[in-house]
Amino acid sequence: MAGLAGYFYLDVETTKKKEIEKEEATRLLPFKPSDVLELELKKEGSLLLLQRWEDGWRIEKPIKAKADSKALEKILGYITQSRNDAEYVMDENPTQERLAEFGLINPQLEVTLRVGRELTPYTLIFGERAPTKGVAFAILKGSPKVYRVLADARAEADQSLYYFRDKTIFRTEPNMVDKVEIVKDNKKIKCELPMEEKGKWEIVSPVKARADMIKIIEIVSKFKDSEVKEFIDEEPKDLKAYGLYPVKTKLSIWLSGDETPTETIFIGDRDKKKRGYFAKLEKKDNIFLIEENMIDLLPEDAEELRERSILFFEEEKVNKIQVKYPEREIIVAKTPEFEWKILKPGESDPETGSGQVFDFNIVKEFLKNIREFKIKEFISEGHEGIKTYGLDRPAIKLLIWEDGNKTPHELNIGSISGKGDGIYVWTGEQDSVVLIDEKIKGVIKESFI
Repeated sequence: MAGLAGYFYLDVETTKKKEIEKEEATRLLPFKPSDVLELELKKEGSLLLLQRWEDGWRIEKPIKAKADSKALEKILGYITQSRNDAEYVMDENPTQERLAEFGLINPQLEVTLRVGRELTPYTLIFGERAPTKGVAFAILKGSPKVYRVLADARAEADQSLYYFRDKTIFRTEPNMVDKVEIVKDNKKIKCELPMEEKGKWEIVSPVKARADMIKIIEIVSKFKDSEVKEFIDEEPKDLKAYGLYPVKTKLSIWLSGDETPTETIFIGDRDKKKRGYFAKLEKKDNIFLIEENMIDLLPEDAEELRERSILFFEEEKVNKIQVKYPEREIIVAKTPEFEWKILKPGESDPETGSGQVFDFNIVKEFLKNIREFKIKEFISEGHEGIKTYGLDRPAIKLLIWEDGNKTPHELNIGSISGKGDGIYVWTGEQDSVVLIDEKIKGVIKESFI
């Protein structure tokens, strides 16, 4: 049986080898995409030269710039799929009439691929696209035969310089950024991510406050994921003409560990016809256009970038909730068995399991509802003006305790605003007097009456 199994194995391997040899023999171009070191595109008198380097493809002519490696691999993939067997040969030795029929009398599009250390050239000259079957006509330079090739190969070769150019604005990963500075109309906002506070972004200037992490990541991600809309000027002589001197709007980001900005983009005037803004990177000379909506992401002031949540806690870590009214107090706590029990009124001890059981679902729903309240407006910083807003003697004081924390999350509820558009609250998380929806009083009272 072992000998029979060995025979079948050898038979399968021999069949595979023959299939590979047959596939190789029918290739029009005797190499793989990864073997190509240089690509030259000639189109209606213009020339585009690209070279493969260790860090990816680069454009060498008509300008020197980083290329879009994905676009290069795409065109190479299509071209190297071309075949030379009888099914793909349209004419072995075409006449002038036949060449004219195939659009190959005065061809305007050709691709030269250079492979190996000697940069051996292989030139494919494209004619017209066939009316059906998704193919185009082409000649391999040095051979009279006319071949059928993929129409996609011709379409990729017929692209513009912009198509093959790297259009990336920022190359930094948002989760590696720990500092962001935004200047918009000469107003500066700086944010940092402290090493000891994972994910907790802070505004450090012009005010000290908690920042909205989602908004910061959204800004950085937008500039990383978006592409240059159009390349405008490779060697600008006058930055003023584009609204880029003096710079009024810019975005700088720092990767963790960098002392100076890793990337900075300057944003200038709006081009109304092209519906975009002129921009340039600080470390490069060329000017390009970005989409209009990108500048809308940049906040007008620090308040717009502030975190709007009133309290920051992890629901599963909460082990005690304390609600103080002027004349009474309610405390509920989680036991080691994960039951909730009333400590006040009653002076019970959760360690012993004594005391009246408090509904777990009420606690869960309460914590969920509290987290959903968002700040409408920042009124004052610190304890400034607390008496003015009825917070010197709060109507309700809410304290939420978490495992491992020595101090609770604190929320004091004061008076309703004069406009009737909310209620004043002092939150320890923000260390600010803020305005929120007055429904928060009802949420607390319904849960802890």
